[in-house]
Order: sequence, then structure tokens, then C-alpha cells
Amino acid sequence: MRRFWQILALILVLSAGWLYFSAPGFRLTNTNDLVTCQPLYEFGQEQSDLVIDPDHRRTIITRYLGSMGVDDPKLRSTLIDEAEQTAVNRCHELRTSRQTTFFVIFTLSLAAILISRTVPDSLPTRIAPDSAGAPPRKENNRELL
Repeated sequence: MRRFWQILALILVLSAGWLYFSAPGFRLTNTNDLVTCQPLYEFGQEQSDLVIDPDHRRTIITRYLGSMGVDDPKLRSTLIDEAEQTAVNRCHELRTSRQTTFFVIFTLSLAAILISRTVPDSLPTRIAPDSAGAPPRKENNRELL
């Protein structure tokens, strides 16, 4: 029984580590390009730092707007700025959701670790009665001094 809680705690700790160190991301609908956000362990000072690699982000957004058929340069520039802000907001939502999941998994892993420490290694074994149905006798009842 104790082994179960130890394995569960290990799986939960590994899951929490993956949530903390891996980068969340989302895909754009028309182009299926992946926009990657900063992992939880990295947090920049600026909101625009939430999205990894701003140059790659601008290329992806330009490709996305091209797939929508936007040709006017002035409108395109405005839409690029709006799309970048939308990407930053989406990354903020993803990171908040991941942070909540991380704290839940981390708390569950701590609980599993504490339970694994308090559960005994094995349950006491039950002594079978003798063939007549009488309770077993204690053969050696002397205490060692």
C-alpha cells in the first residue's frame, strides 16, 4: 500500500515539473502555426515577453493575416498590432491556467508524499485458527529482559 502512494507521488511530482518547465502554446486556426508562450519558470518584465521569439511571432501573424486576404498595408499594420496583443493575452490566459493546474498537482503530490510517510509498510498478518476452530495458542509467552 505504501508503494502505491510513493509511485503516485513520483508521478505527480514529475507532472508538476513538466507543467513548470515546459512551454504552453496555441495554434492559429487558418495556418496551424504554433505560437509558443514562456514557461512558468521564466517571467519577463514586459507583457510582450510572454510570447517566445517576437520575430517568429511577427512572421506567424503576417502569414495568418495573409491567409485571411488582408492586402492594405495600413490595415495590415493595425491588424498585426491587434493580433500581437491577442497573442499576448492568450499566452497570459494559458500561463494562468497552467499555473493553477501546477498548484493543484503540486498540492496533490505533497499530500501523496505525506500519506506515503504515514501508511505502514504492510498490514498486520492475520493468524489462522487451528483446525478445531480455536484461536491460536501463544507458544512462547516469555518476555526477554
